[in-house]
Amino acid sequence: MGDARRGAWRLIGHDALLIRREATAALATWHDRAIAAMLMIAVLAFARDGLLAVPAGRAWWIGGAMAAFAGIATARGLVARLARHGVDGLLAADALNPAVRRGFLLRCHAGFLAMGVVIGLLLRPHIVPVLALTYLATAGIATAMGEARGLALPGGPAADRWLRAAQRRVAVGLAGAAIIFCVTLVDGTQDESARIATTAVASLAVAAVLTRVDATAVRFLAMAGHGLPGIALRLAPAALTFSLLAPLAVSMSAGLRAGGVTAAAVAAMLLFMALRIQACRLLGRRQADVVVTVALAIIASAAMISPVAAALVAIGIFWRLSRRARARLWVVA
Repeated sequence: MGDARRGAWRLIGHDALLIRREATAALATWHDRAIAAMLMIAVLAFARDGLLAVPAGRAWWIGGAMAAFAGIATARGLVARLARHGVDGLLAADALNPAVRRGFLLRCHAGFLAMGVVIGLLLRPHIVPVLALTYLATAGIATAMGEARGLALPGGPAADRWLRAAQRRVAVGLAGAAIIFCVTLVDGTQDESARIATTAVASLAVAAVLTRVDATAVRFLAMAGHGLPGIALRLAPAALTFSLLAPLAVSMSAGLRAGGVTAAAVAAMLLFMALRIQACRLLGRRQADVVVTVALAIIASAAMISPVAAALVAIGIFWRLSRRARARLWVVA
């Protein structure tokens, strides 16, 4: 038991050190750290105001949805991390020990749950029981599924390869636009706002799949001298095709207003893809994830003030990343 406990803490300490180093590299100056801290405070304040403004029942649903997403995402990340440790990590023996794995998973989930409870208390205390129970249920089920399948959750390397191949096919973008067109036709809701919301959610879901970024491929193409347009054309023609056709399809089936909302949703996902490509050209994968997450949080905070402000902030962040990435363009002779 003592060896298992020490092994679990070794894994946690190793990953905590990596996270600290990546965060330090991504937020290298005190200026960057101060901006990130103020941003976190602003996001929490806006979230608190939003939850306090809705009825208790709706706040429970919102908290439960957030906890479910966090539980599944955390479980996937932890099981995938153990898989990486077991394959090529320095602590492979610990990662392959069932008792150590259980200790690692339990301690990590306990830590994330404690963080969630603290955030829930800050946002709206009465949602904490729902948040905690939902997190425990979803994280437990997702972790059990991952462990039962042997170090990996559904959707491993084979699924990733399939998605990367699909992103390079224009026909997949056409199929995505056709799916959105069918969704708007099948939706029998009479309320126009509800139809627009359904269309926007469906468009975001398809765009999220098509705009995934392969950091390794981006780095390789950047080393070969390709900029953002060349990388996007080679890695995501399906997303570009979908972004052109989906608003037109929705406009024909649900009206110009729904088409405009769809165009805005798809444009937001394209911006996210472009930001991540530029960050991956400039930094390592984990550092790029940190930078993009901070950038999106800044844009979201600006959007709460004004859509125009959000657009200006997004353009500014994209311009700065592009300028730095252009200076790091490597050409392989």
